[in-house]
Amino acid sequence: MPKFETLAKLSPATRCTPISPTKVLKYRCPNLIPLRYFTRPQNILSRTSRLPLFHQPPNTVIMKAHLNTISRQNLPPKVKQQLNLLIMENDAELIFFSREHLCSLPTLTVIIGKNTDSRQLQELQQHDWVRNSIEKPGLIIAVNAHSSHAPEPDLHFSYIVLNCHPRHLIYARTEKSWNSRFQNDYSLKQSRNEKQFRAWQSGIENQCAAYYSQFIAPNSDTRSEDVLQAGLKAVYEELLSGFRKIFLPKNLHSFYKGAAVLDFMQQHVPELKQPLAQIEGHAIKRILDRSTTVMNETQRQEHLDYVQILRGIFSTNLAHLFYGKFRQTLSWNQYAEVYLQKPVAAEKPERDLPAAIAEIIKQQYKTQYIYWVPQKASEGQPRRYLLIMLGSSLKITQLHFVQQLMATHFPELQICILLHKTDWIKKHYGLFYGFIDRYLSSEYLIDRSQKELSFPAKVEQERDGLVRRYWAERKEIIDVQWTSVGFPESEFTEGQVLYLRSIFQQLFLGTLYHYAHYLPNTLNLNYLWELITWFAPELPQKIRMNRPMQEVLAFIGTPVHNFPNIDEPEVDISTISFQEAVSCCSRLYEHLNNELS
Repeated sequence: MPKFETLAKLSPATRCTPISPTKVLKYRCPNLIPLRYFTRPQNILSRTSRLPLFHQPPNTVIMKAHLNTISRQNLPPKVKQQLNLLIMENDAELIFFSREHLCSLPTLTVIIGKNTDSRQLQELQQHDWVRNSIEKPGLIIAVNAHSSHAPEPDLHFSYIVLNCHPRHLIYARTEKSWNSRFQNDYSLKQSRNEKQFRAWQSGIENQCAAYYSQFIAPNSDTRSEDVLQAGLKAVYEELLSGFRKIFLPKNLHSFYKGAAVLDFMQQHVPELKQPLAQIEGHAIKRILDRSTTVMNETQRQEHLDYVQILRGIFSTNLAHLFYGKFRQTLSWNQYAEVYLQKPVAAEKPERDLPAAIAEIIKQQYKTQYIYWVPQKASEGQPRRYLLIMLGSSLKITQLHFVQQLMATHFPELQICILLHKTDWIKKHYGLFYGFIDRYLSSEYLIDRSQKELSFPAKVEQERDGLVRRYWAERKEIIDVQWTSVGFPESEFTEGQVLYLRSIFQQLFLGTLYHYAHYLPNTLNLNYLWELITWFAPELPQKIRMNRPMQEVLAFIGTPVHNFPNIDEPEVDISTISFQEAVSCCSRLYEHLNNELS
């Protein structure tokens, strides 16, 4: 690969001169690719060529489809495989599957996305599963880049109104895909569509009448074979082109030319089989191929009869077939519009919620890592989540503001939030490695602005030993406070409530470390209990809580200067709350002591 020094040695005619040495180098020479493209090969690719279909880069983002029911359709496995491949490459905008076409064959209509150019579309239309689908498995497959704004749409309006109603959708890339492609082409008004069919039909009939009066009628009894055959050929081509357009999508027109359209109609359109039986397809084929040199009087009369039969089929039989099928389809469509539910969109993946949370957090706080941990769902209980934020400037004092932020944007979610500096892992891994190894993993990582976290080497101390030693320290403090202060059954003082608050703090710390192998940098009782119930949701039942813990914590958390004066008889002091708090404290102590002693 040439370097800048090499490019500088080129002749003046081809050398590229940098505009500014302080900015990204841009070059004036149009014959050379700018130097910046040598460091980004993917730009060379996008600048000079496009990858062929189904060979997009491996990092292509695959969107979740608004609707996808392909797996539930009665389609051949090979066709399903090809459709899924199209969807994986983001090249399918809409897919319809209908059994209401004018012929007896079901139709599969694939509307290709805007990322596929005309060359790629032609390659796709040449695939065997598309071009040979009528022979096997007996399915009309339309693959086109339909646009309602095109001068001549790829799909005939009759094909659209019969096969492209939203109730036939089996795949839609977005909710607005159908409107963007068919809102100008589709109408439930019967008069509008019948008028459009008559106008299209009249155009072909008038053209055939002009050919007949100009070339066929004046020469039917003369020896002007060339003029007569040219007139017959023009009329046949015009009529067969009309039949082909109404029965087959545009991508199959090149495979059904000339008399092949007659063979298709005889095999797959039962309503036209009887009138078509009067026509000799080989005779028409010889006219179209100009392989007939001289026709006798009988042959000329046969072709004149064939022309009249085909014109009658086109003007009468085809119109009756279209009107009947169209009115039946409209009745079904109107029924679907009124009574049937709209297609159910694919459920949003669960990762959409964490992505939205990460985006909101990054707008307010500088974080390096964000983890989102869903709690195991329990029957009859709402699901709770654990949000862990790591950043160099995060502090525990910001916890209240993060809680308010989450409550504002996601009021329906129950979220426990942990805040730590990034170096917290390195400093305290030896004490909290059980929590860190389990929850700070790539499985729960939803956003990071730095390289992947690296953890210190495994510690030698077992988690059970750490927990038991920590509980032994907490127990020693609790025993001293409990025995030295004493808790009466009726009367109590403010000081006893304060000691009870301290005992609860020691109990909560020991409980949280036991169940989570984690401790936050705060002694707020409500926050500690919130974390405890996240890691051990069954704990309140184990310690036989008679009333919500929040009420007990509200009593023991009352500030001293707001405590009622016991000497005032008119003030009702909640002795029951004090006794329940002591009882709850005793049960939690016994439970933890039995677990860890």
